[in-house]
Amino acid sequence: MTVQLSIIGLGKIGASIGLALSDETKQITRVGHDLSQENAQEAKKMGAVDILERNLFKAVEGTDILLLAIPVDQVIETLDLVKNDLRPDTVILDTSPIKQATLDWVEKNLPKTLHYVSMMPTLNASLFSTYASGPAAAHKDMFKNSLMMISAPLHTEADALSVATNLSGMLGASPLYTDVLESDGLASGSHVLPQLMAVALLNSMSKQPGWLESRKIAGNHFYHATLPVLNYDDKTRMGETLIQNRENNIRQLDLYIQELLDLRDAMKESDFETLKTSLDKARDERLLWLSRRIDNDWNVTKAKVEMPSAKDMFAQLFGMGRFSKKK
Repeated sequence: MTVQLSIIGLGKIGASIGLALSDETKQITRVGHDLSQENAQEAKKMGAVDILERNLFKAVEGTDILLLAIPVDQVIETLDLVKNDLRPDTVILDTSPIKQATLDWVEKNLPKTLHYVSMMPTLNASLFSTYASGPAAAHKDMFKNSLMMISAPLHTEADALSVATNLSGMLGASPLYTDVLESDGLASGSHVLPQLMAVALLNSMSKQPGWLESRKIAGNHFYHATLPVLNYDDKTRMGETLIQNRENNIRQLDLYIQELLDLRDAMKESDFETLKTSLDKARDERLLWLSRRIDNDWNVTKAKVEMPSAKDMFAQLFGMGRFSKKK
């Protein structure tokens, strides 16, 4: 008897979740679906899913947990397609980085028999250097020693939240409970702003007359600074993520622009002291951030929590009759 977990989207995140659960196949049946058949076949080949379904509706049929690992601009569209085909008490886990617009839609349109929970993963810092996308970039330990940001509507049942919490533990991540506004605010600075910085850098350089020559010598710094443009959060409606979270994004941009203006003024005035202070602070902050990020050490005393097994994870839910048993 197994629980069905339907993973919609078999890129880096979806395939990594599937791989992380590969030792639990006696308890969990992983059904996968992706619009890209190349991604789908690669995820199946690497063992990230047990069953592939080309048809979205068959992929979610009878599922206990629907996990969305798709671009932000496809989340509402996908939920709208399948909302009436999901059986009662299905738990929907959304891993996309921007939440408020989706939550607003969920409150108005999702049947009350379904349970929506935001479960935004952060990634294992030891794998940061692997910046590729797609299932080829997936890793079984992608979420180990990291945080899982969990938020949900106020009326969400405790059992649905426990699914997200326990699944986070099975992936090796510690839960961090936030409200949606806080989650979007945090994502704006740490996730969206680097993409905007990369866009501005590339566009400002490519519009200059000297770009045809300067691109010939662009090297390591330029390469790493512009990597975020390869992994936008939107798939087709480019910019939707930026607009959905525009207040936070504009605030972060204003702060960033002010820092650039301060640096410009210091250079204009040959203010070595201000430049040195700014450069030293940035270097020290990065070193401190990365060391703590790798260790997942934020100076918070935490009791050791045993990682749940799939059997432990669903035993209580089965006992309450909330999820049907499947052979």
